[in-house]
Amino acid sequence: MSWDGNDSMGHPVDTGIYSYLISAQHGVGALGCNDQDKSPALQLNIPMLTNWVFSVPNMTVTSDLTHSASQDGVDFAWSIYDPATIFVGGGSHSPATAIAHTDATTFQVNPTGCFGDWTYVLSENENATQAANNRNGAVKPALQVGVTMPIWPNAIDIPGLNYGVDWPNVDARVADAVAKQSTGDGASHYSALEDLPNAGQAYSDLSKCAVFHYCGHADPNAIDLSGWNIYNQLHGGFPGAQQDNDPASLEYWLANMPGGALRHCLFAYYEGCHSGASDNDANLLDMTITKGATCAMGFTDELEDGPWSVLFDGNFWQYTARDDWYVLGAATRALGDVMQQWGMGHGYESLVVRGDTKLMPAKFGG
Repeated sequence: MSWDGNDSMGHPVDTGIYSYLISAQHGVGALGCNDQDKSPALQLNIPMLTNWVFSVPNMTVTSDLTHSASQDGVDFAWSIYDPATIFVGGGSHSPATAIAHTDATTFQVNPTGCFGDWTYVLSENENATQAANNRNGAVKPALQVGVTMPIWPNAIDIPGLNYGVDWPNVDARVADAVAKQSTGDGASHYSALEDLPNAGQAYSDLSKCAVFHYCGHADPNAIDLSGWNIYNQLHGGFPGAQQDNDPASLEYWLANMPGGALRHCLFAYYEGCHSGASDNDANLLDMTITKGATCAMGFTDELEDGPWSVLFDGNFWQYTARDDWYVLGAATRALGDVMQQWGMGHGYESLVVRGDTKLMPAKFGG
């Protein structure tokens, strides 16, 4: 069909997207019929999506799709559309039974694109007995049913252990980070959660999340997940001879990761004393970038925990939740807020940022 862009009065309408409705009816005196586009007998029930798992290294999502119908059919099929309504995959099986059935389905996700509500659309075809009741005897599909599943990049926040009276605000600061990452400044946000203060878990988390945040004790080239200990540490490079990861003592080195292992990590924030400093030229921030992360942040001096640290963290995450702020600009602004109210001398002026990125809209690195 064609349209001249004018309204019913002949006036040009505003630029935009317009929809139209087409209807049809029998001619005068024509007999009615019981024919329709979809099956009058077969109906699909509202499906459920459960147990969805985000595999970050491969950028795939796997979920269980449970569905049922009013009657047995011939075959069942589902299609998956991203938030921009672009078809990304699907599946089918035969026969289709009325009883509840669960299918596992996997599809690919673009790490830097479309996050939000993904849509599953279901359909099922009639069998020959059901089709015989149709006026033309043709097999017709059941009424399609859709269900959405929100998918957002993940953020992992880890509070250090054994900080005692020296870092009493850590739990509250990490909880605040989770809350701000999970809400964002609009529709876009991260699927944020706290994880265990374990160096092995942190080593794994870094390659499986978009945003990584640790808050606790640290050393040059390392974070100390159990406090001032010689174990449970995540290191950057080797300050001396190469060393193997040691699960028994929880000693891990990013240098042991394969090249590009952190390519989907958009931002790693090591919030602890001296986390941005080097140990014999081995540097945690530099190794994080070397292994593929987009941006890494830490500090070269000792940090003091207090109202200034609460202010820095709270404002930093608030600024990065806006879609027009980069990490470096947000950190610099938060540092200015601290210095304006509390002055220098609390360690946050030793801020170091390697690389730079926006955190909004939510996405993975790569």
